[in-house]
Amino acid sequence: MTKEPQDATWLFQGAHKSEQWWTSLASMLLIDLGRHQPHVTIPLWRYETDHANWRFHQSGTSLAVAAATFSNVMVETNLATELFPGIPWDERFLCTPDLLIHQQDSRRITIIENKTERASIGRLALYGAVNQHLLTCGWDARLVVLISCGHPDDSIWREIERQRLELLLWEDLLRLIDQSQYLRWIFDEPLSSYYACPRLEGLKRQAQPRR
Repeated sequence: MTKEPQDATWLFQGAHKSEQWWTSLASMLLIDLGRHQPHVTIPLWRYETDHANWRFHQSGTSLAVAAATFSNVMVETNLATELFPGIPWDERFLCTPDLLIHQQDSRRITIIENKTERASIGRLALYGAVNQHLLTCGWDARLVVLISCGHPDDSIWREIERQRLELLLWEDLLRLIDQSQYLRWIFDEPLSSYYACPRLEGLKRQAQPRR
């Protein structure tokens, strides 16, 4: 008997799209929401484990989309001095996160790193250092990982837990895409099975994906 899809990872595995494709889709969703539904907030999550279990829980904060405009949302933009005038910028911080919501006038930035099913840890540690540097220099900075709750790479989850990073779940974004009169028509199948019943807790099982 075929197992029913439970999370966005199933969609990623079947769609054969690049991580850049999904990042671009996320950016279009944020801009669409910022323009047409600026009151919307998207919950942020944390991942944690104990000796026997893993779980997701809402962090108590959210991502406000009102700041997501065409000018402020940037995809694969190099973190260079020009984005942060007046603060010291080390060459080791010259990196390219997947997505930024960059508000220079108010000195606010949200760095969003997208992790679809084939993505590895990548430069999460470096992005954490960049985020801390910006906070130290007076910016209101936040680092968020955009990920499905069913991502199969345990090394990513260990790094997320180590840094206590906030998460933007693809399951929440798919729900919003499904409600968008513009974006839902991109897909040639219903999306609800990929976000309706995500598994948000379970027992640890070595080398087993969270499904």
